[in-house]
Amino acid sequence: MRPLEKGDIVDVVAPSSDCSKDEFLEALAYLEALGLVPRYDIDFRKSKKYIANEDDFRASDLRRALYANDSKAVWCLRGGYGALRLLPYIEKWKKTFPQKLFIGLSDISILHYCFYKKFGSVGVHGPLLYRMAKDASSKEIKEMKSLLFKGITAPVEHRGIKPFNSIAEHTKLVSGTLVGGNLCSLASMGGTSFTFDAKSKIVFLEEVGERGYQIDRLLTQLRLASSLEKAKAIVFGDFTGGDERDGKNYVSYALKKFANEVNLPVFKGLRSGHGKIQLPILLGAKARIEFRKNRDFNFYNG
Repeated sequence: MRPLEKGDIVDVVAPSSDCSKDEFLEALAYLEALGLVPRYDIDFRKSKKYIANEDDFRASDLRRALYANDSKAVWCLRGGYGALRLLPYIEKWKKTFPQKLFIGLSDISILHYCFYKKFGSVGVHGPLLYRMAKDASSKEIKEMKSLLFKGITAPVEHRGIKPFNSIAEHTKLVSGTLVGGNLCSLASMGGTSFTFDAKSKIVFLEEVGERGYQIDRLLTQLRLASSLEKAKAIVFGDFTGGDERDGKNYVSYALKKFANEVNLPVFKGLRSGHGKIQLPILLGAKARIEFRKNRDFNFYNG
């Protein structure tokens, strides 16, 4: 993936849900302020309630952007829901698309995994474009600008990763290709030709707004489907929200219960997902988790 330069085209797509008109205009202005040229189909935001447009349009627009030879990046406007409905279209794609930055998270996790499984491509699990324009932290902005205009010259280091079960506490080094993303989105692919399979992989997982029992259900589904069988390790990103009606929260309990039940190292603390800081990570790229000192581990990616 080549670094971008001022004047480069960035294709803006909405393969899942839409955002408001003001957020859309702010997103375009953000790219222009970076010296980049946003490009989009004039009809791509004809909202169909909880998805941005009809399936055939969203699939065609996504394909147009990915296969375009004159753009260096494709940035998803928003997550939400809708990527799962594009799987029958992606199954029919034959030729791999040019190497370029494909950026997004949440529901976009489905597309990242599909493109990795079908074409071996690397995707950026990073802030959605509408959020970069209004809510991104200074750290995210710095990391994303570096990724956009400098590229990956060496593995990116994330510090402060913590062991989350006894196996992880006795692990010194684990390495492999990184896959994963949003837990609910990945679990929803079960039974399809793109069923999530983490064999020999490091798995990154994050989630937002799901209560403890729902987190338990999703993780259990992945386990029973053997999706996590023979994974090298799991690293949890941010799991935000999920309060019960009485204000209690059992998300941490569900995550810890899972970590103690699986026979592989589980770590936590990667600042990526739906939290206040959404650091970009490269899915489909090499990663390693390395012991440093005092039960601290560093996560290297790229």
